Amino acid sequence: MKIIRFITLVSIALFAWNSPVNAENLLIIEDQTAQAGEIITVELSMENSDVIVAFQLDIPLPDGLEYQEGSIALSPRENGHIIVADIIGENTLRILSYSEENNPYFGNSGVIATFDLQTPLESGSYILDIENGIMADEIGSNVLTGTISGTIELILPTYTITATAGAGGTIDPEGDIVVEHGANQSFDIIPGEGYSILDVLVDGESVGA
Repeated sequence: MKIIRFITLVSIALFAWNSPVNAENLLIIEDQTAQAGEIITVELSMENSDVIVAFQLDIPLPDGLEYQEGSIALSPRENGHIIVADIIGENTLRILSYSEENNPYFGNSGVIATFDLQTPLESGSYILDIENGIMADEIGSNVLTGTISGTIELILPTYTITATAGAGGTIDPEGDIVVEHGANQSFDIIPGEGYSILDVLVDGESVGA
């Protein structure tokens, strides 16, 4: 059924462009910064001067990003619309939304849909481009005037190690030490004069002296 719907929308939306002069009808993927390794929610926005009843787009997903099946959802701008999403080809996310009653979406700007992506546990910038975009008006014309790609900036998680020493010795560094994922942190544990190291605890568990 999904394939039939994709083909149907494309077939009705490729008539001549008839958008008024200076009209802007844009599909936009919003930028965001997130922690690497987490599932993130990507926002798709639609800016429309014209009345829009359906849209479709493809988003080639960069290596390391995985669509979370079933996560596609419409925003409160929906007006009895349906939305479906699936992976086509190697790793391209195709999104299709339409109304069986030809209803227009509410409003003229803002988020129209969201979907979730699993991110890799490595930092970097990931560009989400929009290809094969369609914004269909009430008579089935494609009135899309442009698209804006989004950038997902991933940063590695950090961890805080709290280092303390009991009476009779010191630990260096001491206190709260922030360590980036994948990095190493060394500590010097020095007993005071007349003392020896009895035990070393990590998260309350003994790791030996």
